[in-house]
Amino acid sequence: MLALKVYDLMCQIALEPKLVKALGQLNLKGISYLPLEEQMENEGARRDQAILQLAHKAVQTGMSTLEIDENKAQIFLRGTKELGSSPCANLDDVTRGAVDDYLVRLLEENAHKTSPLLEQALGIPNNLPLLDLVGESNMDGAFTNTVLVGVQHLLGSTIPLVKWLNNWGVNYDRMFICGKAYSTHAFIAWKLRELGVHVHPNSGSLSESRFLSEGYSYDTDLRVYITSMLDEAIETLRCLPDEVEAPRRLLVLDDGATCIEALNAAPERWAGLRISAVEQTRRGARLVQSTSKPLTAFPVSNVAESSPKLELESPLIGLSVVAELQTRISRIEGKEAGLDGRQITVIGFGSVGKAVAKYLRDSGAKVAIIDTDPRKLQAAQNERFHCISPSEVSDTTDCLLGCTGFSILGNFPDKNWKMCRYLVSASSSNAEFYGLLGPARGHPQVPAPMLPDSDHQRIHADRWVGTTPGEGPLLLAGGFPINFPGTSDPIPLSDIQLTRALILSGARQAHESETSGLIPFDIKEARWITRAYQELRGEV
Repeated sequence: MLALKVYDLMCQIALEPKLVKALGQLNLKGISYLPLEEQMENEGARRDQAILQLAHKAVQTGMSTLEIDENKAQIFLRGTKELGSSPCANLDDVTRGAVDDYLVRLLEENAHKTSPLLEQALGIPNNLPLLDLVGESNMDGAFTNTVLVGVQHLLGSTIPLVKWLNNWGVNYDRMFICGKAYSTHAFIAWKLRELGVHVHPNSGSLSESRFLSEGYSYDTDLRVYITSMLDEAIETLRCLPDEVEAPRRLLVLDDGATCIEALNAAPERWAGLRISAVEQTRRGARLVQSTSKPLTAFPVSNVAESSPKLELESPLIGLSVVAELQTRISRIEGKEAGLDGRQITVIGFGSVGKAVAKYLRDSGAKVAIIDTDPRKLQAAQNERFHCISPSEVSDTTDCLLGCTGFSILGNFPDKNWKMCRYLVSASSSNAEFYGLLGPARGHPQVPAPMLPDSDHQRIHADRWVGTTPGEGPLLLAGGFPINFPGTSDPIPLSDIQLTRALILSGARQAHESETSGLIPFDIKEARWITRAYQELRGEV
């Protein structure tokens, strides 16, 4: 009988090959399995899946020690309580994601390779039908001599997108991608590195001291990361031959205009190079429109404001935001807690804010809207929402929910927002509630269980805004977007494939464009993608 701590299990298995058979024949009551073939050549894949499920079970029951009986091929859990927390009856997505993150990192560090079964266990798709329809257009080899650089959410649906760009001619070793710390899934970063993609090492990490430094903005860190990756990408591009049939080109896939702003800040960096770009967020599109003249030297496909993105994706985001808000409140207040009857103020009545407000109202919440744009306030009133000013927020407000993409608290008297119970972001980065945390502010409202030194849980932890635990509003997910709890894709793949298809199509449109600056997404292409998406969903 061997006793192993769950968090050391991966290292132990790497050193104890004789345990592979025992894990391969794992029989533990209460753990569900994906269908497995009777005969499996890849015992490592079976083991990897078993370990992930075993770790989930161990954390869920509050146990930290496993006993493996090699003779009986059984594993037992012992309640040594070394995790320092009470058992967790329902393993939430944040904790499950933290366990996955921890174990995947151990797998990679111990020179394991990814396996199809592990991909299946984590919900990583082999393909996305809508993306395939876009990818099968006649673009093979069009991106030869192209180097890609981008800021992206490293989620399961990223893998098929990257594979299609490779099919179109971008070599994996000419791809430079920086993931966002609050959305990066460790397995996706690992898989991309295994393919040969250069993934920035800080894609999924954030130190506690950095996060709680005074006036911390994650966008500042992101700009530093992407600037270094741009230097690498441009150096790689300049080493390629510049051919008439296949000229050198830098392809930018941007989220929030981080890459585009970095290029715009130092035009001498890319002098003489051809660049085409895609921007997928409205926040980024607004920043692009406000940038100075050097930006006009290359085309930027405005995927962000395409009709499918605004009309079809926004409700998907709104639903995921409201679902995660419900989950977090239930975890904090008890499983019977809900949104019914709660006073929730939504700041920003754009496409996402509108969707969030509607789903909140459908959940029984009493929703009020704040917006500085008179046209949006009128639109909210037309949808029968109550509109208020920041000074009207009171101690009866349960939640302030920001959907603007920019810092919002400057519009509020301090005494008003401090009376709210929860502060929630549904946009990007930690921009909505910038500056609230600091060295003496930001104590985590610790979930059960709290994993040791987990970047994942540190990033996703709910934090008290006051100087002592329990003081002031609770900033959910530390001010990062609430709808990235740590799963491989927070929106179902059948839905989020729309976004990936739009990005791929946008890359093609920017590549073919003779126009500089922010270019509208092609209307005919938008209609075709919309119809194909609806047909795949059985809606037409």
